[in-house]
Amino acid sequence: RISASKKIKNRFENLRIMPILFAGLTDGINPCAFGVIIFFITYATMILKKTRYELLGIGINFVTGVFAAYFLMGIGIVKFVEIMKNIHSVAKIFYFVMGGVLLSLSAVSFIDWYSLRKHASGRPAKMILKLPSYFFERIFSVIEKYLKFRYFVIFSFLTGFVVSLLEFVCTGQIYFPTIMYIAGYPELFNKAVFYLIIYCFAFVVPLIAVFIFVFFGLKSEKLE
Repeated sequence: RISASKKIKNRFENLRIMPILFAGLTDGINPCAFGVIIFFITYATMILKKTRYELLGIGINFVTGVFAAYFLMGIGIVKFVEIMKNIHSVAKIFYFVMGGVLLSLSAVSFIDWYSLRKHASGRPAKMILKLPSYFFERIFSVIEKYLKFRYFVIFSFLTGFVVSLLEFVCTGQIYFPTIMYIAGYPELFNKAVFYLIIYCFAFVVPLIAVFIFVFFGLKSEKLE
């Protein structure tokens, strides 16, 4: 156990930026995030008739809100795991439960993969790991609520922040295990925070790309 822990620690200390960028980008490119982006832009342009420059302001604040939410969640999870780790009786149960949860998610991911392979051959795919419809409904209601306010550009930051909290149910499967590992080595905390910033930036890159495309004329039908 000590040998394995030491190897993991050495690997983390020698970690480069590119794997972190790739992990964040992988997390950012997912059906949940893209579904929200498409609805957000479509609602702002077609329903509320926002101009391109209004959309630019909305987009910048929305992406900033998403980044802030994920970064603060990451810091909060690190602190929470550190507290749990210091309570030895609770720590063993906590890590055992989380290990079981992550193994279960891995197994279900392979089931979903197999279902998608059958879908490619013409059979219907039934996904298990997906954002519940209730959360999608809450996300859409948040977008509709805050973009109708007079100062909608400012409230788009709050929209991005709240949406990220709801969306974390779908996008946290990569993020949460990474954070748990970071919390295991408090002496590497400063370096971990730097990697956390890199990860969160990579996560919002797809959002930035979509808003750039829309700003320069991509229609919502093409985006969808």
